[in-house]
Amino acid sequence: MSSHVSRRLFRAKIALPTALATVGLVAMTIPSAAQTTSQPTNPAAGGAVAATSGALSTRVFAVGDIGLCGKKAAKRIAAVAKLLTKRAGPVLALGDLAYPKGSKTNFAQCYKPSFGKLKKRTWPVPGNHEYVTPRAADYFSYFGKRVGTPAKPYYSRNFGSWHFVMLNSNCVNLAGGCAPHSAEYRWLQADLAAHPNACLAAAWHHPMFSSTPKKAETNAAPLFSLLQNAGADLLLVGHQHNYERFLRMGINGQPASSGIRQYSVGTGGAEFYPFATAVAGSRKRVTKVSGALQLDLRRTGYSWKFLATTGKLVRDRGSDHC
Repeated sequence: MSSHVSRRLFRAKIALPTALATVGLVAMTIPSAAQTTSQPTNPAAGGAVAATSGALSTRVFAVGDIGLCGKKAAKRIAAVAKLLTKRAGPVLALGDLAYPKGSKTNFAQCYKPSFGKLKKRTWPVPGNHEYVTPRAADYFSYFGKRVGTPAKPYYSRNFGSWHFVMLNSNCVNLAGGCAPHSAEYRWLQADLAAHPNACLAAAWHHPMFSSTPKKAETNAAPLFSLLQNAGADLLLVGHQHNYERFLRMGINGQPASSGIRQYSVGTGGAEFYPFATAVAGSRKRVTKVSGALQLDLRRTGYSWKFLATTGKLVRDRGSDHC
């Protein structure tokens, strides 16, 4: 039995008693009625799609680093929004959504004109620019309590059979940071115990691994370690303004069969970052192109495509088990 599977079985055994004991800590989890998916009738509905294998899958999209004002940026942002508007499924917004301060004015002028139409199907995490406004207050005001609060800025929900934890990697802005004693760490422990799904994904803003001159930020390493021990499959991040896919990675920054595959998708419209020397585990790098990651989630695995707004549509694709 693989270590990945054995950890899942362990989590399943402890899930019920731990969930009953910690129900107060998982209050931000979306109720199960909101977690089901159905065949969509329009792009805003999200939900189930037919996978190429014929099995039912749930399609979601991910992209971050979006709301930068200015004519050139506005064209890039509008192109990404158009790409998503034509396709059904929830949109995971990976932080830095309204530059430069994440303020009410920034959301109104730089994010809403293109991405406002996607708001009801958007499930975001905050980036560092949102925290230029104290406690990211205007971010939470814009999206509402369904995505957390300044006091509890993280949440979780299911997409199909997958469980997603939508976390906050702005550790310096949180009481206790992201350390093992912190409120976020303890909440994540309880949430993982209460949701022993076979397939598990996480999203936050800062990359654990990066091949850009703007180095990776590892303040959230305790959360990553907790997720790896729980058998997580995916980590979706932004912050670096390009696309980069990794092998399954361990906490030590090296490829590991029991690790988590990171996708950096900071391609929502902000100015592009170049790549430097590829770091260990980096397998695909795309820059100077805006776009979004498409994930088709199945009960035992997933497939991915990075969709570009210009030139060749599909710039990266593949599949994996969970």
